[in-house]
Amino acid sequence: MLLIKKSFGVLKFLNRKHIWLIRTLAALAGGIIALICTGRLALIKEIMVQFYSGSFKLAGRRIGFYLLVGWPRRSIAFDPFFNFTEGLSGKELNQLEGWILRRQRRLPMNEFSGHMLLVDAARGHRALEAELLNDFEKCLRKFQKHADNMLDSVHQGCTKYSQPSDAVKYTTKFAVQAKQVLKDFEKNLPIDQWGWFVIGGTFLGLVRENSFLEHDEDLDIGFFLDGLDLDELKSVLSCSPQFTVVKFDTQEQILRDRRGLPSLRKVPAMLKIVHCSGINLDIFLHEKRNGKIWHGSGVHMWVNKNFSLEEYNLEGQKVLGPAPADH
Repeated sequence: MLLIKKSFGVLKFLNRKHIWLIRTLAALAGGIIALICTGRLALIKEIMVQFYSGSFKLAGRRIGFYLLVGWPRRSIAFDPFFNFTEGLSGKELNQLEGWILRRQRRLPMNEFSGHMLLVDAARGHRALEAELLNDFEKCLRKFQKHADNMLDSVHQGCTKYSQPSDAVKYTTKFAVQAKQVLKDFEKNLPIDQWGWFVIGGTFLGLVRENSFLEHDEDLDIGFFLDGLDLDELKSVLSCSPQFTVVKFDTQEQILRDRRGLPSLRKVPAMLKIVHCSGINLDIFLHEKRNGKIWHGSGVHMWVNKNFSLEEYNLEGQKVLGPAPADH
């Protein structure tokens, strides 16, 4: 089995801006794999467009999903949190659902049900956006049915999911380059003006190692939504020669009013940007709500106790971070 180990080098390649020849060859290769695995014209075209436009990371993850679910049944990477419906049009989602349904007999029940959960969720959110409440309730019932099937299969222990690959041997390359990335970020968004702070693995490295974690792969930055001009933030980053905005995520929360009618609440959650060196920066937008602080992405959500910010020093650069650090 060919297993691509997640590493700093792999991520740099996926994030790098490639010349047209490499993008063309990748599009052709991706189209062939999609053809062999799915045989669905819309899915083949979509994967080729993604590769040719330079979205190697999304296209590569989608190819990994096709190889896993399709007749090759080969896992090329441990990627359990990928939402394979991301970015698909209605036509593409229809063809994807039809393909998964056709593969049902060849998939373990909990694996099939897990895939259908994401399809049902995508359809349900689209129905809410279009205010098609009856369609949403139908999607919700299908979602609950597949969730029940998945849980039953898990209890029966019918499938063993693939485990993460062996530990990757990391080098200090990330820590060396991350220092310059942080300097360029400060140059574009002065901390005294924007009030951003380090979180996640970047904050852990600061507190525990007094540096960046050598085995890390990206930088984690936080902003508070309260008082933030999100349009200006996007504009500054889009106009920067050092950074490229590759993704903007919202958290979609399904709410019901007193009559039980559902609605969709969208909260800005995350900006994913890439430095010219190929290093990712994940910018998490923090919302203060009901005495807590919420942040996440399109597929994750974390609830934090209220925290304040204080000044820290990270490799000679002034940064802000949550305080107290241990808390």
